[in-house]
Amino acid sequence: MSILQIYVPESGIAENCAWVLRDAGTVKTGSSACSAVPQADQILLIVAASRVLLTQIHLPAVRQGKLRELLAFAVEDKLLTEPDKIHVVASSRIQSGETPVAIIDRAWFRQQLTYLQQQGIHPTQALPETLLPRLASTAWSLVWNGQGGFVRIGPSAGIVVDGGDLHTPPIALTLALEEARLLKTAPSRLLVYPINGASTPEWSNSLNLDIEQCGTWAWQNAETHDASTLNLLQGEFAPPKKNKTWLPQLRPVFVLIGLIVTVQLVALFADWLLLRQEHQRLQNEMVATFKQAFPEATAIVDPALQMRRNLSDIQRAHGTLASTDFLPLLAAAAPVIHQAKLLGMHYEQDQLQIEILIRDTIQMETLREQLSSLPYPAIINTSETTPTGIKAQLKLGSNFLSHEKK
Repeated sequence: MSILQIYVPESGIAENCAWVLRDAGTVKTGSSACSAVPQADQILLIVAASRVLLTQIHLPAVRQGKLRELLAFAVEDKLLTEPDKIHVVASSRIQSGETPVAIIDRAWFRQQLTYLQQQGIHPTQALPETLLPRLASTAWSLVWNGQGGFVRIGPSAGIVVDGGDLHTPPIALTLALEEARLLKTAPSRLLVYPINGASTPEWSNSLNLDIEQCGTWAWQNAETHDASTLNLLQGEFAPPKKNKTWLPQLRPVFVLIGLIVTVQLVALFADWLLLRQEHQRLQNEMVATFKQAFPEATAIVDPALQMRRNLSDIQRAHGTLASTDFLPLLAAAAPVIHQAKLLGMHYEQDQLQIEILIRDTIQMETLREQLSSLPYPAIINTSETTPTGIKAQLKLGSNFLSHEKK
């Protein structure tokens, strides 16, 4: 997984971004326009130490959501500013019972994030530079520019120092050491990382501890996992939970599925269009055939049904029984209903309706199977159940289906 780190200086990000890209064991550094920084799976901001105040406070035992609302008020006594002008994040409670917190100016921090987002940069973490120096056993780590700098004094603790020189340590560092000695947590060594060509300070006698130079400081070379306990991108500045790392990997699958669905829909539409055209062609042929057989007909709604009726009328006119006359229909139904009790029958408009009484549902299913083999459309429905059996209604003929649809 690739990680892009971008440095946010005390003055804020201008046109160019200083960055370092870590990807599969390789490290690339550079400075470029923010809109042209390399792409990465994760983007991490390193915020200048002078912009972030680290301290420790006592917090009540409340749920996480409520705690986030109380943080700005809990540090109010340590700052000369209003709670709504600062952004505060907390780490886990330490052994002393206090909770490490990081404090940053809300308006300034929002301005930096807004500018980065306008350049297409969406960070997932923002860490204070104070927590980047290596933390060795029984030692504090100082980044020194000759007049000031910052000191990492614990896993989630550090201070910004200024006002010192080669021979005189900063007052803030002296006070922090005195407090640590009272708590019996003072270091025995001070690891110094010079920057901007600064010389290693000569404070051993003043501070009563060893001073060790550990090489030139460069934020690009520092490890960040120890600093992640105080991620500034929490609460109102938390990144949206939508850019899942696995979504880009599934994008080709989604595209393929979309193409398959599109092809299927086009094929279905084309098939429907062909069937519709074929249906219309057959309908036109039936209408033409009907007009040719019966040119005097004016209104043609259902040519197939009208053809059957007209043929039946011609057969009757010549003394021949039509297939939908009463006797042919009754002759077709007789083998089916001969085991049922006849209650009544009615014939009208090529349709024979027979009321019968059957013994049980088994005989009903048998009748349904036999009706399917008749040369006429036929259905059977039950009307009511009586102590003597089941009353049913059998419809047989050529036009009852059209009546049912209506």
